[in-house]
Amino acid sequence: MAAAPGPVLAEWAWDRTREGWFWYEDPPAAREVPPEAQRPEPEPADPRDPAVREGLKRWPVDEARLAQLPVAWLRALQDAKLERALEDFTPEAAREYLLVHREHFRRSQAFTDLWRLVLYTHPELDPAAAHPVSTAGLKVADALEREARQAQLAAWAERAGLYFFFRSTCPYCRAFAPVLKLFADTHGWRVLPITQDGRGLPEFPDARPDEGVGDAIGVRAVPAVYVAIPEERFLAPVGQGMLTLAELEDRVLAVLENRARLARKEEGR
Repeated sequence: MAAAPGPVLAEWAWDRTREGWFWYEDPPAAREVPPEAQRPEPEPADPRDPAVREGLKRWPVDEARLAQLPVAWLRALQDAKLERALEDFTPEAAREYLLVHREHFRRSQAFTDLWRLVLYTHPELDPAAAHPVSTAGLKVADALEREARQAQLAAWAERAGLYFFFRSTCPYCRAFAPVLKLFADTHGWRVLPITQDGRGLPEFPDARPDEGVGDAIGVRAVPAVYVAIPEERFLAPVGQGMLTLAELEDRVLAVLENRARLARKEEGR
């Protein structure tokens, strides 16, 4: 029969009173390990390591807790399983890839839902607040943009003008002339028409002869439009070829807004 624990417990409790239930001893000092005996912590595995990638190809997905995998490992596992599926071309390999892909898709969908919630609750981050995507919102945005563009072009009409190079026999010139005339009449711009064959167009009957001006500034095809600011001695091409009214407006504003950059480019030549 085993001895009763009573005497042993009494000896520990009463003879070593300062080590009883309510006393604590400091832990013994840890043994110092010589530096040569210390082993460095092993480096964590890198999912980009080719050897690790090969191991992931054979890793049984059914035993993995996919929902708990870090993103880097989930992405690496999906790539490895896809490679295996394309190499082995077996139903089992395809099934494992689809399991991993499903988890990846689940996380992506969850993040998409979170992204949408954050945009809804933080309007300052929502691009649709400044640039609406609905049909009604786009109509309002387009109207506001056109008003702003017309105001800018009207303001420039006092300082800038257009040179129009054409030939009376050019079908594109004849088709573009009404567009340019509409631009000038709408925004109050002056147009200096310059003919390369000595004859005008119905919209611009009083054209000046070219006399080598086009060659001097680089006109290679007609119709050609240049924007000029006389007080700044600025001259730059807007387009050579057929343009719509909206394209002409956009190009004129783009050139004017970037004229300082264009001037530096000309100085560097």
